[in-house]
Amino acid sequence: NGNKVQSLDGETKKVMPVVAAQGTQVAYISKGAKSVVVLNTTDGSSEEYPYNFAEQSTSSLAFAPDGAVYLCDSTGIYRHASGGTLWERIVDGTTTSIGLPAFYVNGLYIANDGSNDIYVTGGNQLLKYALDENASATAAKTLTVFSLHEENIVQQAVVAFNRMQSEVSVEYTVAMNQSTGGTEQDYIKALNTELLAGKGPDIIILDGLPMDSYIEKGVLSDIGEIVDGAESALPNVRNSFVSADGKLYAMPTRIKLPLAVAGKDSIGAFASLSALADRCGQSGEIPYLANAAFSEQTLAEVLLSYYGTRVESGNEQDITSFLSDAGRIAKAIGSTDQLCVGWEALSGTPQSELLDGMRVSNYGPQLWAYMTGRAQGMLLLPLGSIYSGMIVLSAAEQTESMMTDVAGQYQPAGIVGINRASAVQDAAADFVKVLLSYDVQTGDRFADTFPVNTKALSDVMNVVDNSISQSMRLDSTNSLESEWPAQATRETLLKLLQSVDQPLSTDHTLNDMLTPPLVAYLNGSDTLESAVGKTKSILATYLSE
Repeated sequence: NGNKVQSLDGETKKVMPVVAAQGTQVAYISKGAKSVVVLNTTDGSSEEYPYNFAEQSTSSLAFAPDGAVYLCDSTGIYRHASGGTLWERIVDGTTTSIGLPAFYVNGLYIANDGSNDIYVTGGNQLLKYALDENASATAAKTLTVFSLHEENIVQQAVVAFNRMQSEVSVEYTVAMNQSTGGTEQDYIKALNTELLAGKGPDIIILDGLPMDSYIEKGVLSDIGEIVDGAESALPNVRNSFVSADGKLYAMPTRIKLPLAVAGKDSIGAFASLSALADRCGQSGEIPYLANAAFSEQTLAEVLLSYYGTRVESGNEQDITSFLSDAGRIAKAIGSTDQLCVGWEALSGTPQSELLDGMRVSNYGPQLWAYMTGRAQGMLLLPLGSIYSGMIVLSAAEQTESMMTDVAGQYQPAGIVGINRASAVQDAAADFVKVLLSYDVQTGDRFADTFPVNTKALSDVMNVVDNSISQSMRLDSTNSLESEWPAQATRETLLKLLQSVDQPLSTDHTLNDMLTPPLVAYLNGSDTLESAVGKTKSILATYLSE
């Protein structure tokens, strides 16, 4: 009759809520996403099967004819017998399509014909899993891969590699996904201890790790011949990672592009910090950059990221010059401690939320200012795909603006290295080649980084996807409408990606330490001389450690 019979207190926010039912049994994800609850609606009794669901993950539940509960997520397919104590993994996600980053499970079905065949749906795919009595239960060897944070390209490669191999399986460990509550520095120290003892993972994804120190201490193998024997990679990226001794100890597997947009007459301003400071000082009534996006805090963070290498030498003259140029920019564009001032779309949003947002993407306030005549240029956080930067590219087209890189730099991602102490060097070499392969590099349509595989990048930039459009409200009467960028725009972007040859640092620890004295100088709470002294002290301490 439409009246509610019972309400189940399940999880609805941390993960996508799912429910399965059979007869009088109802299975659902518990509040907190730490278990699956199986409720008997006849007497109200329930059983709880512990399972730690990954936050924001997708999963599905199903009952088998014998009453067992099946669970599927990106890690695999599991079975829990009624009254049992453990989940039995039936299918390993790292060897099948369900483990791919672009696959989102939305249906799970168990055949009732006695075969117990398993069917999984996701996107436009229907996958069938059946028992192979002749398949080997375990591989003879294990290849271990470690990263601080999860890298989709690595997960793509794990699945591809495991599909190809029967003798070697990949075990991928993501430190910050573990539930031990450690910090980045905790995991880095633990990893360093293992590596210096001649142990540790076979493959190391070096994003956020002290790569230069590993090279200096002889931790990494030379992978030059491996990369050159793989499918063709961008030479500008490969050559930029060659060490001082002429060897290649690490290789980015994806990249992002720091991007700037401005008129033809001033686009060269982004080539150096001093040139940018000069142009900001000459801008007149309309500032060159939008202070809506660049508070003293965010300006300090972006300038250190893009132009801070001259500071890291510890040379007092370089430090003084950097701080002075940053101060000139802050003064010229009118930076304050506030973000998005004047933009109606975000009025009333707490500054803490705006700061978090600007660290992920500073497109919004800059597009608003640029398209409404409040700024003459845009200095954007690294662009990772046409999908994510579509509205920026459309703005450049509509205003007939120029696009450029920032001082010839790119942001490397998925930087791969091989542990010199690894006992499975051949398998590690094969894994690196899989990472750089066309199939893996193009495996995720909505990847947030660009391929380094030469053919993959070219093909990605030739894609035309008119199935999507974007829109952004500029003010109460105007909005920015965006469609897939024109071929000329995509060709310009491709040329930039093929030419940038200066990698940005992925070790953010130092910049985090250098930001406070720079902010203090920009907001006037500290003098130039004092800020220089504090910066030198931080550098001396950091370098000595």
